Amino acid sequence: MKVIGIRGNYKADAQRGEESKVKPEVYLMPDSALLFNRRPLFVPDFAEHFTWSSTVVARINRLGKNVSRKFAHRYYDALTVGLAVRAEGMTDALAEAWDGAAVLGDWVPVGEVELPARWEVCVDGVLAAGGSTDSLTNDIDRLIEHVSRYFTLKTGDLLYCCSPEPRQQLKPQTLIEAWIVNANDDSRSGPPLLHTRVK
Repeated sequence: MKVIGIRGNYKADAQRGEESKVKPEVYLMPDSALLFNRRPLFVPDFAEHFTWSSTVVARINRLGKNVSRKFAHRYYDALTVGLAVRAEGMTDALAEAWDGAAVLGDWVPVGEVELPARWEVCVDGVLAAGGSTDSLTNDIDRLIEHVSRYFTLKTGDLLYCCSPEPRQQLKPQTLIEAWIVNANDDSRSGPPLLHTRVK
């Protein structure tokens, strides 16, 4: 199982050139980086400053290599909201791949999500971040096409699609919750998909 992270994949990055030519930066995290929903996020002691960003996450549901964008929608079956937590001041491999760095919410089947998918993140009940898949320079289908050129996608792999929001400081003793939001009326349906208390 691979946890695939994407950087540089939102509209602001496209100012460097045509959107279709912007290549997202891909990095990998071990499955031990995953922190599953409702488990507390313990802030490690190996860095003084941690930041987080939110993103939509897609779950790969079949084996795929060199997947065409035309067929990429067949290769993921569920979406959720995830947090990418970074230990600032460290090399990338350590900064973003430590145990618990990839917080993962509960899954929603793709057929139940209105597109473009929007999400909101609250810290202690106050709206702190959010985004939409239409802010991604390369949408989920194009990302699948891109990464599958280099390595085989397998059932259960996860794709963290990049956040359109600036990174925020991770503060201990806070509660972070996230929802996928109804695109038509901005309503949140049901309990939060992601719920973690920072310790």
